[in-house]
Amino acid sequence: MKITHNLFKYKNLTKFEIKKQQSLKLIAENIEKSLSYLSLITNLSLSTVKRYKKLLKAKKKLLSHIKINIIKEITKITDAEIELVFKNYLETCQFILNRDLTNNQLSIKTYFNSEYGSFIREKISYKTLVKRFNQLGLFNIHTTKRGRRVARLSKKKTSEDITLILKNYYQQIKQNEKQRQVLNLKKNLKFGEIVEIDAQLEPYLKNDKPLYLYHAIDVATGTLLAAWFEEQETTLGYQRLLEIVFKKYGFPKKIYTDKRRSFWGSENTQNSLWKSFK
Repeated sequence: MKITHNLFKYKNLTKFEIKKQQSLKLIAENIEKSLSYLSLITNLSLSTVKRYKKLLKAKKKLLSHIKINIIKEITKITDAEIELVFKNYLETCQFILNRDLTNNQLSIKTYFNSEYGSFIREKISYKTLVKRFNQLGLFNIHTTKRGRRVARLSKKKTSEDITLILKNYYQQIKQNEKQRQVLNLKKNLKFGEIVEIDAQLEPYLKNDKPLYLYHAIDVATGTLLAAWFEEQETTLGYQRLLEIVFKKYGFPKKIYTDKRRSFWGSENTQNSLWKSFK
C-alpha cells in the first residue's frame, strides 16, 4: 500500500525522515495490527516495524505518566486534608501495632503503599506527601534529620485538633515506655521472659583465626542459656544460637539485641532469619 499523506508539513525534512514520519503515523493508527500487516502497508521490514511499534508504545506510556502527574498537581490537596491523612496514619499505627509493647511506628512509605493509604495514592505522590507533612510540622520516628529540621522550622501551624492528637499520642508512647522499663527490671522478671543475645571476639582462646562467641543471657537471672563459636559474625550464627535456646528452654517473650547489620541488616535478612524457625 502506497503512503499518500499530506507532505506539506514535512517540506523541511529529507526523504528518509519523511518516510519515517509517515510510517510512524500509519503504525500508530494501526498499533494493534500484526507485524506482517504493518510491514505490508508501510513497506518496511518486520524488524523495523517491531522497533517502531515499541518506540510508539514507550512514548504513549511516558505521555500517560506525565498526564497523571499533571492531574495530581492540578488536584490541589489542602493542608486540612494532609492533616487528616496524618491522623489516619496515626490511627493505623495504633490499630496494627500494640503501643503497649513497642514504640515503633509504620514507616510512611509502608502506610502509603498499603491498603490503608490507597485513598491518598490517587491524589498525591509519596515524595510530595512526605514534603507536605514536614511543611506542616508533622513527622514520625522514621523521618530523616533534614525532614525533622524542616518540620521544626515550618512557619505553617497545624490545627488545634491535630496538635492535641499528636500531644496525646506521644505522651502515651512515653508513658508506655516508662511502664515497660519498670516491668522489665530484673526484680520484676521471671526466668526466660527476656533473653539478650550478642556476639563478640573471644579474647582468651589463642587460635590462628579469630573466633566470635555468640551468647544468650537470661536478663532476669544473668544465666548463660547458650553459646556458639564461629569465625565470623553472621545471621546464620545467630540462627544457630537461637535454635539452641528454643530447643532447650522454649520461646521467650522478648529477645533483645543491638542493631548491628548482621542481625537487622534489611527486610530480606529478617525474613530469611525468621523463616528458618517455621
